[in-house]
This record gives sequence, structure tokens and C-alpha cells, in this order.
Amino acid sequence: MNGRSDSELPASVNCLINPGAVGQARGAAPLASYAVLDMERRRVSFREAAYDYRATIRKLRAAKLVAQVTLEPPRGVWRQVEKYKARWARYWAERQ
Repeated sequence: MNGRSDSELPASVNCLINPGAVGQARGAAPLASYAVLDMERRRVSFREAAYDYRATIRKLRAAKLVAQVTLEPPRGVWRQVEKYKARWARYWAERQ
């Protein structure tokens, strides 16, 4: 495992848990994201694992899937642009 984050779920509300997706990493490293849900303790653990993303990209391109899905993770200035967009999205989501 390359990453891990644990959160306690509120007891009085339902929660939607979205850990991410394999093949569409938006962070600095191309990691697969997933979640482990423990309903007895009302905890969710977000985790990340390395995978062969280049092989995934080759297979997606071979299947003639849409280019946006098969792009490699952003580098250089584009990585900063993606971080900026994610930060603003979180900012506005918190104010809704």
C-alpha cells in the first residue's frame, strides 16, 4: 500500500463514499484508489496501491476508448492546473 487515510463516519446520517477509479488518477502518482468500509465500527479507510498504469493505458488505447480516459497522469504545469481545479472544486463544494 502506498497511501492510507481513515475516517470515522457520523452515526446519524447516510454517507456516499467515492474512493476514486483505477486508470484515471489525478494525483502526482498513478495509484489505484479504493475504500474499505467497516460498518461495525462506522469507519472507512481510503487506500491506494501501485499498479502497471502503462499497461492499462496500452489496453485502453487498443480497445479504441476515448482519449481523455487513456491520458497519462498530468505532468509539469498541467499537474499544477489539475491541483488548482481540484482545490477550487472542494472550495465550492464546501459552500453548497
